[in-house]
Amino acid sequence: MESYTIFWSKFFPKPHMVILIDVPEIIAYERKEDIPSLKFLSIRRQLYKKLVKILNFSIINGDADEDTVNKRLIDVVNYYFKRR
Repeated sequence: MESYTIFWSKFFPKPHMVILIDVPEIIAYERKEDIPSLKFLSIRRQLYKKLVKILNFSIINGDADEDTVNKRLIDVVNYYFKRR
């Protein structure tokens, strides 16, 4: 996966910021109606977590209510812009 990610990063500009909102599979499955299975979500969640480590993305725990997740997002974005 890492070599694949590095390969594609040569063709696309690096974004200023990427944030992954991580949600346990069962919560995501309950929130959305277009998910084929929990296994589908589990595989994708692990791939996204690998990308977070490889490309140094921010990760937010998304298992809370919408207002809490929004506050966490705002905090991460504010932190990013304060560092610049």
